[in-house]
Order: sequence, then structure tokens, then C-alpha cells
Amino acid sequence: RWSPLTRLELFAAYGRGLRPPEARAFTSQQPELLGISDDRVDDEGPRVTSSDAGELGLRVGAGPLVQIGVAAFATHLARESIYDHVSRTNLQLSSTRRLGAELTLTAQPLPWLGIAGSLTYVDARFVRSRNPVPLAPNLVGSLRSWISHPRGLRAGLLLIGWAPRPLPYGARGSSYVRLDGTFGWHLEHVRVDLAIENILGLRLREGEYYFASDWDPAGEGSSLPSLHYVPGPPINARATLTLLW
Repeated sequence: RWSPLTRLELFAAYGRGLRPPEARAFTSQQPELLGISDDRVDDEGPRVTSSDAGELGLRVGAGPLVQIGVAAFATHLARESIYDHVSRTNLQLSSTRRLGAELTLTAQPLPWLGIAGSLTYVDARFVRSRNPVPLAPNLVGSLRSWISHPRGLRAGLLLIGWAPRPLPYGARGSSYVRLDGTFGWHLEHVRVDLAIENILGLRLREGEYYFASDWDPAGEGSSLPSLHYVPGPPINARATLTLLW
């Protein structure tokens, strides 16, 4: 990190990580059907995968109460690993790279009131084929606000969302938007809190997959892939009471 000016900070970072193979890689299982057939690599047996990541950016204080951050990043995975629902295992795929940028904004006009937001864009592709990495959205954003008043009031809102994700076989998933909230009152010995998920009551799809299914066990199964999804949480609330002594 380097601060050439009072309210300006420049930063750079690099990291290298290692990921061990999953447990099933040590078995003799050979899946007959695959949902992700492109970008597969020859079976080299269980091996440790390396990951290299770098980041370069700056943070600017647009005043004593506002901070803006901009960063660019790049990541290279020697072997991509994606769970394949057809073969029910994690497939070892060829190397991938991710190039992107992130914008963050934080404002705190009062000591007990704040708001923060972030927006991230990333282009994730296989190095050799240039195909997009399945299940990786290219745009993710969040916005949150909070109140933590000295007299006990607590409240917060969190809005998160991402753009449609690429799926195998050239399909695309749907976008995702979810709003959660919390409200509470904290005294010296008593805390009352209420947490609400999916305030808007949207029919969310947290996970989406694209593969062929046999919908009629008595008939002949189709080889054409179709969209499957895992539903997100419905609107729900949880109340808690905490006693301190």
C-alpha cells in the first residue's frame, strides 16, 4: 500500500493458492454420461491445482464521510473444477482465467448511520477454447444500509443481485435479486431482533443447471437437456430474544 496524498491510497496484491483434489478423484469411478463435455482434460489422476491472483487499485476519500474504491483483478486457475449433476462428480477441466473490475462506495453521514455498495464485473473464460465458465455470473452487485443508534435502535437492509449466468450447452440462467432486512432494539440486558429474508417475496432461483432428465421412468428418456433449478428461500421471518446478565 502507498498513500501519495492524504485521502488517496494505492494498493497492489498477489497471491498463489493450492487446491487438493476431491475425495472421489481417488476412486475408480468412471462416469458414463457427462453434462459438461467441452474443455475436459485427459485423465491425469489426482493432482493438486494451483491458482494465481493479482489485484491493483486505489481508494479515494471524497470527504471525511465518503470513500470510493476502484480495483482491477486477474485470476488464473491451472485446472477448473465444476460439479456436474449428470455424472454426480466434480469434473477436472482445462485452465481458466478471470479478468474483472470492482467499484465500491461507502458513506457514513452519521456515526450510527451508513450505506455501502459494490459492483463487480468479471469475464471468466477457458484459456484454450475461450468458452465462458459455466455457472459464473459476469456481473454481481450489492447495496446495504444500517442503523446502530446509541439508544438501542438497530436496523439494516441488504440488496444483492447478479446477472444471468452461462450454463452448459450454451444455455443461460436467469438474473437474481434479493432483499433482506433486520430490525431490532438493544438495551443493556435485553435484545429483541427480527430478520426477514426475501422481503419482496420473489420466486428466486438460487441454483440453475442444464442437463437431460428422464421425466417418465416408464418411457424412453430424452437426451435433450432442459433447465433445472434450485428454489431460493421464500419470504420468511425469524424473531429472537436475547437476555444478558
